[in-house]
Amino acid sequence: MKLEKELIETYLLPLAQNDAAALGFQDDAALFQPEPGTELVISKDLLLEGVHFLSCDTPENIGFKALAVNVSDMNAKAACPRGFFLGLAFPKAPDPSWMEGFCASLSVLSKAFYCPLLGGDITHSKSGLAISVTIFGTVEAGKMVKRSTANVGDRIFVSGTLGDAALGLKLMQDSNLQQRWQLDHEETKYLIHRYCHPIPRGGFNPLIKEHASAAIDVSDGLISDLENLCRASNKSADVQLNQVPLSSALEKAIKVEPALFAHALGWGDDYEIMATIPADQAAAFKQECMLNGVPVTEIGTITAGTQPPQYFNEKGEKQQMLASTFEHF
Repeated sequence: MKLEKELIETYLLPLAQNDAAALGFQDDAALFQPEPGTELVISKDLLLEGVHFLSCDTPENIGFKALAVNVSDMNAKAACPRGFFLGLAFPKAPDPSWMEGFCASLSVLSKAFYCPLLGGDITHSKSGLAISVTIFGTVEAGKMVKRSTANVGDRIFVSGTLGDAALGLKLMQDSNLQQRWQLDHEETKYLIHRYCHPIPRGGFNPLIKEHASAAIDVSDGLISDLENLCRASNKSADVQLNQVPLSSALEKAIKVEPALFAHALGWGDDYEIMATIPADQAAAFKQECMLNGVPVTEIGTITAGTQPPQYFNEKGEKQQMLASTFEHF
């Protein structure tokens, strides 16, 4: 097995894409000069084996997800990803094939967003694989979209479909659920892929920056993240549950087991974007999203008050949503 230095030079240094800020990994730091008139936006995620990914996950899926969830944070802030730092803690020395797969998937996303690896660390873990990613991006000064600036009357939009990853995880943990939920092979594969391989909504950045009053990435589930946005903004919200976008595979499973609906909206791992858009800009926002190939759906409205968001069914009746939100402690 290669020594730590060889692991870095063989597998990780190519991820720097020869970016000058990385200094060729010859120093214990990177040197980055943001462009005039821009500000840095910084975020961090820690992914642990058995908590954020399963031990049976492929290195390709683990690597892709580790960077994708961080890019999603940048997208929700309307920031352009500019670089990331990677910390790896291995319980045992990794096989070359594992490192090759892990770094290959990192490279795909890194190049797609031009977000080079600028540094990091490798160490030993006493229990399971741990991956730490710190990402930073740039945004025009004063243009970062916060979660604390939603206004009464704003329309609430979400990208893509929600809840797929929650069921994908369940299917990975129990293969018998495919038959129980009456899913075919392709539907099962789709849901699992949505859990293992979240795709950041890069095309959202300029649209969020132009139109959104507030935004958040849906990492902890619609119910939890909408409440987080409303709490930060000192507002509430009304959500029409029949307007929440669901995939056909998820809808099929919910018909068999209706309780899955609340689980799907509460668990998380969607990594879609939720944005609040002023009412007078909603039509233009939808039109521009369509032209840019970003699927969005309007699901509700920001309201006055500080009570938790309220949910309504297709009959207009208030419906309590008891989400099975993931908690670390």
